[in-house]
Amino acid sequence: MGKIFKKYIVLTLTLSVFLVLPCVAKAEQYRFVTGFLPPWSMSTDPEYPGSFVEIASEIDRRLGNQTKIEVYPWARALELAQEGRNIIIFPLGRTAERENHFTWIDVIKPMEMVFVSLKSKVHSFEEAREFKRVLVHKGAPPDHQLEESNFKNLAKIPSLTPAIPRMLAHDRADAWYTPKDMAHWMWKLNPEMDVPYFSEPYSNVDLTFAGSPTLSPVIVERVHRILGDLKREKYLEKVIERYKR
Repeated sequence: MGKIFKKYIVLTLTLSVFLVLPCVAKAEQYRFVTGFLPPWSMSTDPEYPGSFVEIASEIDRRLGNQTKIEVYPWARALELAQEGRNIIIFPLGRTAERENHFTWIDVIKPMEMVFVSLKSKVHSFEEAREFKRVLVHKGAPPDHQLEESNFKNLAKIPSLTPAIPRMLAHDRADAWYTPKDMAHWMWKLNPEMDVPYFSEPYSNVDLTFAGSPTLSPVIVERVHRILGDLKREKYLEKVIERYKR
């Protein structure tokens, strides 16, 4: 009788585990949020949705999910990631201002920031401080860096737009301080524009996958593990290279 009872307990516990697992899986669902940040996230072009969008989709596929990638104005995406639960945001530059406000999952690539101008190459911060206006993406790492460097001539753009090169062409600003990858892609969207001058890179910031402060450690571990696999397989390298052509 004792052996039968023990077998019954083991069977009951085993069934309980299988019944609970779907609930755990459901509780560990996540959301992807991003913004229009070419060439990393664009979403509107099925052929070139953005390198980080492709990476996020592959992570999702390997986790066996079909999670919709939600695109918002970047300020709204940041707000959702800081205040929501189980939200993964990308591509997020890891800066001192953001360090304690997000869960950092993994670094994907460095982000080189440069001055872009149609007039001449910018050689120093001192030179750029004398400009009438310097464009920056409001709240982004370039904005933070120039604010800390005591720039008083910043024209802050609330959202990115392919019209930025034309703003420089029409003398609405003397230069744009931005990630080099982004500037290259903006000119790719405006092939009729003159080729711009690029300064030397002034700063490197790591671009990451990050999450809300309350992001489940289980999700963090799974996504981090998959990103490690993608790095070893050279998947990230191939995707990022495709957006340099």
